[in-house]
Amino acid sequence: MPASSTTFQTENATRYKQAMAKHFGHKIPVEETESAAVLGFEIGSGTIAITGDGLALTASSASADDLATIEDVLERHLERFAFREEFPKLHWQRAEAGEEG
Repeated sequence: MPASSTTFQTENATRYKQAMAKHFGHKIPVEETESAAVLGFEIGSGTIAITGDGLALTASSASADDLATIEDVLERHLERFAFREEFPKLHWQRAEAGEEG
């Protein structure tokens, strides 16, 4: 199963994780803990996790096309919530599920 991950450095990780979980929770299943949120898209899943210096985003899906869609959705929404910050293009690292990378 294709998977990918990226990071976003920010001092507002908790705020963005909570805002995105609440936003997506109106549309899709979301499991939220203090440090992460797992988003259950019909085509796969996404995770937003708080790290020491920001957020780690992960995506997984059964196909590369669906994976690209989830990456795009996560990135566009994070960019909207982080509008007060300079938002760089995120660099997603792809790997097959179960591989480290």
